Amino acid sequence: EGALSHTPDGGWSCYTADGATAAGRSNLALGLSGVGAIDAYMQDFGANNTGVGHRRTMLYPQVQEMGTGDVPFGGGNWASNTLYVFDSHLWDERPEVREDRDFVSWPPSGYVPAETVWGRWSFSLARADFSSATVSVEGPDGPVAVEYLSRDTGGGLTAPEASIVWAVDGDTNSAGLPEPANGDECYDITIAGVSVSGASQAPFTYTSCVLDADWVPTGSQDSDTEGNSPTICPGLTFQAWSTPCWEGAGTSHPFNDVHAGWQQQPVAWLVANGITGGTTATTFSPDVHVTRAQAATLIWRMVGEPDPSPDAPTFADVPRGAYFETAVRWMAETGITAGVAPGEFGPHQVATRAQLVTFLWRLVDRPAVGDASVFGDVVAGWQIGPVAWAASVGVTSGTTPTTFSPNQPVTRGQTAAFLSRLANALAS
Repeated sequence: EGALSHTPDGGWSCYTADGATAAGRSNLALGLSGVGAIDAYMQDFGANNTGVGHRRTMLYPQVQEMGTGDVPFGGGNWASNTLYVFDSHLWDERPEVREDRDFVSWPPSGYVPAETVWGRWSFSLARADFSSATVSVEGPDGPVAVEYLSRDTGGGLTAPEASIVWAVDGDTNSAGLPEPANGDECYDITIAGVSVSGASQAPFTYTSCVLDADWVPTGSQDSDTEGNSPTICPGLTFQAWSTPCWEGAGTSHPFNDVHAGWQQQPVAWLVANGITGGTTATTFSPDVHVTRAQAATLIWRMVGEPDPSPDAPTFADVPRGAYFETAVRWMAETGITAGVAPGEFGPHQVATRAQLVTFLWRLVDRPAVGDASVFGDVVAGWQIGPVAWAASVGVTSGTTPTTFSPNQPVTRGQTAAFLSRLANALAS
């Protein structure tokens, strides 16, 4: 228990020959399961993963079939994951890849969400020799420091493919780049001195842009002359935070899929205050469900992105450097969340309406006000106080006059409404 092996023997509990074969062909994670494990394979942090082998097997061009299985945390079990990556096509002819010069890189060329870019960058090419290769990276502020972590020098056919791996800006443990704050940040990468099957290659160049998903171009928000509400400065202090000033907002936003009248101002308010942007430049996806990680991040941004202390709690399923790590640790330290089980936050589980309202209730020091009895479906003890408060201050009016639907997944549109109404309630 509590161990991993790509070559388990018959002494392992529940051993089977098929299981042993799968272990030898799979990425393995301990302490993580589900989507968090897949993120960790791509991040490939840790002293034993400087060659980012987990990532490279996932990006190996010949792979056509993958399979995954989890043991969730709890019941005496460690959270763990297996991702079967080497299928029967392992040594097939290499297919075409997206780059004209046949390389595979991470981050790739083009635009990439910030939460999928970590400090270890990789460049792979079949039959390449990187023994004399050099890497240069030019960022938005000039040259970026590069530290070589791993390079393959054989020049033969391998799986995963020959690669060179480097760290940017000293992030040798792949903790993660800071999320851009003022628009997308693009990096020009040049790999020189590469040979393939003994033949020297011209330098490889490509550009990778890290997306600032919350960036709103100048001019896309309402101005005060176009009907914005005044700036909201409640001036209140709670145990975990003090209210900042929030920008007012009208109902104008760049999204063509926000149709319901009750969503217009809340969505505009979230955008105006940098709490979230759209899912694309023109869509907000108001009916898409919100995960617990996303809910934590939105609340954390709303209160001004406070830093947790170095001793703040950690969770086995919250990877270091994940976009939601700071938010979750701050919420855990301040008593806003205790997770879904000991040592487990459940970041990729869908948040329910009751869970989000409970986070907000704890955020404002758990006021004992209101009456939830009007909602006949609010029966769980932990839901009654939060829902009663939320209804009494106008954060929610329920899904019908007599139902709150506490166990329904909360949507992006509903989340926008809850957060903006809370800000207005605190200012009143």
